[in-house]
Amino acid sequence: MSKKPTYEELEQRINGLEAKVLESRQEEEALQESERFLQDIFDAIKDGISVLDINLKIVRVNSWIEEMYSKEGKFTGRKCYEVYQKRDTPCPWCPCLKTIKTGEIHNAIVPYPSKENPTGWIELSCFPFRNIEGDIVGVIEYAKDITKQKRAEQLLRAERDNLRNIFESIEDGIYIVNQQYDIQYVNPVLVKDFGPYEGAKCYRYFHDRDEICTWCKNKDVFAGKTVRWEWYSLKNGRTYDLIGTPMTLPDGSIGKLEIFRDITDIKQAREVLQESERRLKQAIEGNSIPTFIIDNNHTITHWNKSCEKLTGISAAEIVGTRKAWSAFYAKERQTMADFVVDGATEEEIAGYYEGKSIKFTLIEGAYEGENFYPDLGEKGKWLFFTATPLIDQKGKIVGAIETLQDITDRKQSEEKIREYSEKLESTVEVRTKALRRALYDTEEARDKTDGILKSIADGLIVTDTYTRIILMNRAAEDMLGVRFSEVIDRPIDFAIKDETLRQRFKKSLTKREPGYQFDFELPGENSKHLRIIRARTSEIKDKSGRQTGIITIIYDITLEREVDRMKTEFISTAAHQLRTPLTSILGFSEILMTRDNIKEKEKKEFISYINKQSVNLANIINDLLDISRIESGIGFTLHKVPCNINEIIKEIVKYFQASYPKRQFDIILPKEPVEVKVDKDKIGQVLENILSNAVKYSPEGGEIRLSAELIADFGFRNAEDSIADGGLQNAELEGHVKESAIRNPQSAIQISVADHGIGISPDQVEQMFDKFYRADASDAAIPGTGLGMSIVRNYVEAHGGKVWVESELGKGTTVKFVIPI
Repeated sequence: MSKKPTYEELEQRINGLEAKVLESRQEEEALQESERFLQDIFDAIKDGISVLDINLKIVRVNSWIEEMYSKEGKFTGRKCYEVYQKRDTPCPWCPCLKTIKTGEIHNAIVPYPSKENPTGWIELSCFPFRNIEGDIVGVIEYAKDITKQKRAEQLLRAERDNLRNIFESIEDGIYIVNQQYDIQYVNPVLVKDFGPYEGAKCYRYFHDRDEICTWCKNKDVFAGKTVRWEWYSLKNGRTYDLIGTPMTLPDGSIGKLEIFRDITDIKQAREVLQESERRLKQAIEGNSIPTFIIDNNHTITHWNKSCEKLTGISAAEIVGTRKAWSAFYAKERQTMADFVVDGATEEEIAGYYEGKSIKFTLIEGAYEGENFYPDLGEKGKWLFFTATPLIDQKGKIVGAIETLQDITDRKQSEEKIREYSEKLESTVEVRTKALRRALYDTEEARDKTDGILKSIADGLIVTDTYTRIILMNRAAEDMLGVRFSEVIDRPIDFAIKDETLRQRFKKSLTKREPGYQFDFELPGENSKHLRIIRARTSEIKDKSGRQTGIITIIYDITLEREVDRMKTEFISTAAHQLRTPLTSILGFSEILMTRDNIKEKEKKEFISYINKQSVNLANIINDLLDISRIESGIGFTLHKVPCNINEIIKEIVKYFQASYPKRQFDIILPKEPVEVKVDKDKIGQVLENILSNAVKYSPEGGEIRLSAELIADFGFRNAEDSIADGGLQNAELEGHVKESAIRNPQSAIQISVADHGIGISPDQVEQMFDKFYRADASDAAIPGTGLGMSIVRNYVEAHGGKVWVESELGKGTTVKFVIPI
């Protein structure tokens, strides 16, 4: 029979059991604290995160996912594709399955409609989730909203479409004919005057003759010259100012393009100008954007239907008065158009509107901005305005045109977004109260935290109340160029090398304000391309509400800034280039309309100026259409045929010799003909663009040398490299490059164009192929859009070739390109 334990022994056993229970309870509390810490980090991230097991079942989601799918109910244990895609099976492109299969990170961009963005898009990134042994046990799916980026791309495409429509609005007659005098194209203006043209010869269409007249043969431009003359039509009794210029037709032959301008006689000049005024008024009237025009006496001359709809005031009531303000304000106040007519400065305008809600900026001579009009409509309206001066040939302001756009809905949406952001920040603050320094409580919790932090694309830094670093993920390490092991428990100073950035970080941390944010720059791939980084802070509080640290999220916003910059640069450059010739056209036409005592010689001179600026406008539009087709892939297909490169060069140089007799052209070509398989039109345009730059930036009498030579050993990049660099636009071009590389990867023709002009610096050489870049933008006497070399690069690379520039300031520039044979 066993001995019964004594009272002291029982008491010792009880105490031991109580100690074990206490220890187990403490471990459980530590695990719960670690779990809260992990969830708070999840919820502090502004994008969606889902943790899935090996069977794609949801294990955990953050608050972003819970809010977006709030109607779905329970998440845990359900298949991700059942909740997110409403599918019974995984998507064929599912990046999660690819990650589980390969153990690598996979991405996908997919449509993502939500209640805020019905046509939204997200970028999915799937990271493998491994256990301590390194086996894949699940997937971490990171969802980033890229709707703004997608919409910016759509806006750019819409802008290109608008520019293409401008070409169809040219009011001069245009027709194209081949060397057999078969009409290839007639624009609507000439169709209106002479009727349908399909299948017609030009002499039958314009002269009612059975053969070409001797006079037309003498004036022909097929030899490569541009000719201008006046022609009286017996068919319709009208006189035209004609400009004939050679052009390359789709079949590679040289054709003729003629521009018709009706100059019937001086007595009809006023009627022609009145017709032009009527068309201008129709254009304004048909514009969907509210537009009005005032003259230099502040008298309203135009008030379109959209203005009537916006203000409720008809043109009959307001045109001819000086009361443009009455349509927008209850009391008399100046409009922005009135300030523009008076030539008011920014300081004067700001002083007049002091204390008001108006915001405005002077851009390229025009004021634009936004203002709230409390007297417009029942509750007032926000309008975006642009006021542009109308200037005559002497530079005098003769009026102003102002356009308006109702942005009330946008303003209200911005206010709702701001309120939502504040609410979201408040939620983040509440959910960060339980953050503790429990990073090292248990090995399992640490492994989970490390796996999650490594999968987060944004940088995350956690500091205590003394600004000492207690946590930093891999993304933050890469951005700041330090390792967490080197700076743990050390002040933030040790993690940031740049003194200015260090002070900004310390200032933001010492503020201890929830939701405080600031932007800073970090080095990019090279010293000239910096990354823009945004930092946002959130408080960490314990259960009692005492602040115990700060969470700082840092993320890259370089792409967003770049999209905004590209959009602004595109609109500004296009508007500037189009405004210059339009201003001249408006100015000279204004003189012809308003002055009766103009001499015959002056009238012809003014009409000549208008015609010259119309040609410049057409050239600008053609450049914009070319670069639009290149970027969008529309209409950009290579038509390769065997060609004699010597003949192509001779044809192009012959045109420039005739057009620029004061330049010396030195041509060095191989003795034997060189046959290449290329798109003759596009290679011709490449040579024209390069020679055009050489002529523009060379002095009169300067020598321009064009040479061609065979290269036996030249390494071409393959088709895949061309696609990665953006040089190819579609699969068809990819096939062309592969075909070229397989046929003869080491045989090529190199063409060089050298001038003795102003030259450019090494920094400018790197930018030569950028859109809208001009080596000497300050020289207003040298026109151009800055698109020529960008077009050159795309066309050369589409042939599987390469183009580069060699230059030195004051010693000229050499442009070289190589294409495979």
